[in-house]
Order: sequence, then structure tokens, then C-alpha cells
Amino acid sequence: MPENTTRVRRDIGHYVSDELRDRYFVTCDVLYAKGAPARSETDVETSFGTTHVYRYGPADPAADSRTPVVLIHGSGGCSAQWYPNTLALSAERPVYLRPGRLTSVTALDPGGLEKVGLRFFVWIFASLFATYAPKTWRPRLAKWLEQPVIVVPELRAMIQASVRAFRIRRPAPLPLSDAELGSIRTPFYLIMGKRSLLVHPKRQLERVPRLIPGARAEIVAATGHGPQIDHPDLVNARMLSFMEDIDSLDPAAARGATDA
Repeated sequence: MPENTTRVRRDIGHYVSDELRDRYFVTCDVLYAKGAPARSETDVETSFGTTHVYRYGPADPAADSRTPVVLIHGSGGCSAQWYPNTLALSAERPVYLRPGRLTSVTALDPGGLEKVGLRFFVWIFASLFATYAPKTWRPRLAKWLEQPVIVVPELRAMIQASVRAFRIRRPAPLPLSDAELGSIRTPFYLIMGKRSLLVHPKRQLERVPRLIPGARAEIVAATGHGPQIDHPDLVNARMLSFMEDIDSLDPAAARGATDA
């Protein structure tokens, strides 16, 4: 059993060195400082390795007992990337990671709906190279690539440190079939960027509500793969509104469960 666990952890990636890992963590801490202050931190052991969890929460004790929000970052990133969202969300509900029970799911331009195409990987590498471009070029490149990372110094530093420090080996997620999507019964809300290169937004705008009973799908204009970074106020408000709607359907069942 221990041998199998070691194999799984090695396959999903590793840090190049302790020194580079620590430098990366420093850049993450700078981003965490831009969001809400964490109430607590804890480590959760999983079959893929250790997950470090930050817990945020509202000052109002009544709000602290509401259905929590679980924020799960994308591949190759870390939870520091949620800094534009933690303040607004944690003002209304507790925010942390406990996916054992789900009241609803909000997916932000997610993988797993379609096969990851070449255009997405080209965009990823082009965006990475653009972070090293001269400062005067970055706003134009950020607009052209729909990549806000390029013009946010703290995000640029974190991404660059991540590339140096970590070697990711996790494969791209396999797309869910129509039958698999149709089996989902958890209330589901899909938000996509109009110029996303990970999914075809118009295709999924029709497909997801057709296959998942009661699902909502929406396209956000003037953004690509990062609607929660480009338009945090809009996305935060719509996420909270969706969760309010779900809680109002069955408040008793919602207490103690989690939103993702």
C-alpha cells in the first residue's frame, strides 16, 4: 500500500528543490495578503498527497452558520489565485475545502467538458512567455491573449516561480460523456468566458442545461479562461445569488453541506 501511494504522488508532479519551493510559497503569500485574512489553516491527507486548506469566514456569527463555500483551484495553480474572490464570498459564508457533501457546484470555465485542444496549450505557453515581456508590452499582450496574469505583478511572480519550482505530470482530464453529465443531480451552475480557449462556450451553453436537470449556464463577455479574475465582482455576485437560490429551496437540507 505505501508503495502505491508513493507512485501516485510521484506521477502528479514534484518540487524541483526545497529552495525553489520556498520561493514559490513566498509569492503565494503575497497574493494571499491581497484577499481576505484566513481564520485557520489545516492539512488534509488524500490519495494524491497533502492538501493545505485555508478557512475564511464572516464576522457575523449568523452568517458563519450558513452553507459553506469550497473553492478548488485549477490545474497548475494554488488557492492564492482566489484572492479576488475570498473577501466577497467570506463576507456572506464560510469559505474552505470539504467536498464530502455538496449542495451545489459552480464551475468556472472548467476542464472536463471537452477534450483539451491544441489551442489551449498554445495559449498557455504564449501566456507564460508573455509574462517575461517588457513592461510596456504587457498591457497589449494581456488584452490580446485574454490573460490578466500578465499585468498583475503578484500573479506574474507567482506563475514564474511556480514554473521554476514545480514539475507537474498530471494528465489533462478526460471529457465527461453526455451520459455522465446526465447523471449529475447536484444543482449545477456553469460560468464560461466568451473567448475561452478551454471550451467552446456556445456549445456548452446549449449542452450542459440540456443534459443536467435544472443546470444553469452563462457566458461572461470580455474575458477568456479567467472570468473570476477579470470580473470578480460580477462572478462573486452571481455565485452568491445562485447559492442563495439553492439554499432557499431546502434550507434544512442545506445546513452543514457544502458548495463548490
